[in-house]
Amino acid sequence: MNRLSVARFSAACAITLSASSVAAQSGADLRHDKADIFVARYADCIIRDRKTRLVASQFVRSIPNTAEYVDLASKASNSKCLSVDASRPGSVTMMIIQPDVFRGALYPALYRLQFRKAPDLGLIKDLPPLKLADEFNGPVAALPASYRPERALGDCVARSSPVAAHVLLISRPWSLQDTGATEQLKPAIASCLGEGKTISLTRRALRAYIGEAMFKLVSASPKG
Repeated sequence: MNRLSVARFSAACAITLSASSVAAQSGADLRHDKADIFVARYADCIIRDRKTRLVASQFVRSIPNTAEYVDLASKASNSKCLSVDASRPGSVTMMIIQPDVFRGALYPALYRLQFRKAPDLGLIKDLPPLKLADEFNGPVAALPASYRPERALGDCVARSSPVAAHVLLISRPWSLQDTGATEQLKPAIASCLGEGKTISLTRRALRAYIGEAMFKLVSASPKG
């Protein structure tokens, strides 16, 4: 029987200027939790604006690591969202965010915008498999090798534990609610991995996988 420890969550997101997914400067290094909170707030701001939301929706459907992907990531960005956040305590005035991290934050933001008020989650489990070709504006054969297993894990966990997944996505990163939902999702993660398999996930990665899966599943649901 799988132990819950098969899903090992990193305590930090390795924020450095040389090798991190996100580098932020504000006169002092941000801790991983503050960086995750900021990225989530930034994505929410992008999605609230209709104009940038339209571009962001095209960006998340583009094939990663292509010229179009990078171009749309840049066009979906909005410096005004940094300005809005600048008045908050501990905020940043400059941020460097890689397209993959940006994409991972946008799906949870899209979910919060459309499905924050608890949708009917009972139909998710029995939905037929979603077609990957319908999710992208490009050849899915060109997707990075790592994408399919990540997408499959997110889909499996979301179907197995949709209520905890919903709570995770609508909670502020690193809050008590976020931590509680993460713990509740561990059995589903262990089950979806299969006997004897392990995985190391940051909380940011978990929210990205779950966010994409939940947004697509609830959107595909008859009551979505």
